[in-house]
Amino acid sequence: SMLLVFFLTFFMVPLLQGDDDGDDTTTNTVNTINVDAPPPNTIQHYHPIEQALRDNIALQQGQEFDNANSYQSKSLAFLLSQANVYELYSTARLRQVYALACLYFATNNHHNNEQSSWRSYYTQSSQDAWVQATEECDWPGVTCTHQQVTRLDLALAGMQGSLPLELQLLQSSLTELLLDDNPGLTGSIPDFLGYMELAYLTLTDCGFTGSMPGSICNYHQSNSAFNFLIDCDKIFCQPTCCEDCRRRL
Repeated sequence: SMLLVFFLTFFMVPLLQGDDDGDDTTTNTVNTINVDAPPPNTIQHYHPIEQALRDNIALQQGQEFDNANSYQSKSLAFLLSQANVYELYSTARLRQVYALACLYFATNNHHNNEQSSWRSYYTQSSQDAWVQATEECDWPGVTCTHQQVTRLDLALAGMQGSLPLELQLLQSSLTELLLDDNPGLTGSIPDFLGYMELAYLTLTDCGFTGSMPGSICNYHQSNSAFNFLIDCDKIFCQPTCCEDCRRRL
């Protein structure tokens, strides 16, 4: 009998305890939900005009629109305000009007959100002023050939600030850029102007300072038909680039 008690004590009890532990594990197992899991990805839907800008036109793939006060956002807002006109435009035409709108909002400092720095000829309330619901080829100073902007004459326009990078979007068609007598245009002459393959460029009596970009000099040296004017007393330029800076580089 003592052997039987010994057997039950040392062999059966541990087996029973093992079964209890197994039962507890099974009983206490529950399904849990990860409350920290991120929500499913959502797709942002934009107006077709904005989507076209983000996909094919905007230089920063739409990140420039994150700042509501940027000139790009103001240009987008203008296009959307006239969506019935511009949603019918091709991508090439939309690129063109967006570039012009960026030029306007980047260099047109509004005072008290009312008075424009651009002269009244360009900002009058008539239907042929800039950023109106008319075709951009009818805006003052804009010349088009087959609905493509080929010439911008914005002399004495009252422009202020810096030329926007979006001006490059007109590269495929623009050949003449006249910006004379805009002392509010300040800073360095933009380097990208040397890559636009212009035939004529005038920058006299503006507020530009510094040195002539190498891109412009290189373009002049490779294209003798390229003519433009600068201010010799304000812009430093190598003699090999500027033979006569009041007439040509």
